[in-house]
Amino acid sequence: MLEKLYRDRDWLYKKYITEELPISKIAKLCNASNNGIWYWLKKFNIKRRTLEQAQRLRALKKVGSNISYRDFEWLNQKYTIKKYSACKIAKICSVNYNTIWKWLDKFHIKMRALDSALGLYCSKNPGIRKGENNARWKGGISHSNGYILIHQPNYPSINRGRYIAEHRLVIEKAIGRYLTKNELVHHINGIKNDNRIENLRLLTRETHPGGHDSCLTIVRNFIIQAKNILNTKNSNTARFY
Repeated sequence: MLEKLYRDRDWLYKKYITEELPISKIAKLCNASNNGIWYWLKKFNIKRRTLEQAQRLRALKKVGSNISYRDFEWLNQKYTIKKYSACKIAKICSVNYNTIWKWLDKFHIKMRALDSALGLYCSKNPGIRKGENNARWKGGISHSNGYILIHQPNYPSINRGRYIAEHRLVIEKAIGRYLTKNELVHHINGIKNDNRIENLRLLTRETHPGGHDSCLTIVRNFIIQAKNILNTKNSNTARFY
């Protein structure tokens, strides 16, 4: 049945260009001579491979490389329909992902933007960039506006990043319950990261001071900083005597 198929341009083009079969293999499939296949390639104006291209192709097939990515329909199905990433396709074909990008561009297959690719990757790998899997993970401790935040993914009332202020956790542990929306934690000495229980006071929004930048707080902070500077100078001076 395959004997006369090489006289069909579409079939011959697919075998020689798309599937990159050598002339000898096409001739064997059709029970024809190599010269016969050469004749029909020339007649159909199908560009024939150079000697270097043929040698490179043999080398690729010898190491077992999958060249399906050179087929438009196959590549379009994997990338556009099945939503495979270029890296995944490259892994299937045992080639570099840059090679896949090259053939996507050659076939004019619309490539995904970085944001779309990242969103697709995260949707297929839920949790891959969260918590300890995130490149910016700092052990579950963060800082915001001078406050210490602790990673608490199961906390009932948390911000978008699943972090909760450490001073709230300290107070809640001491009183044995969660704080209400009307309750706030006040730092007595005005230092926002000093979360010792003796430095914290539970207040309501009505009784909480009008901000930590009151005159009293500023004076307290200045005194503490001055003491730290003096202590540092005294310790450094003692080293020379």
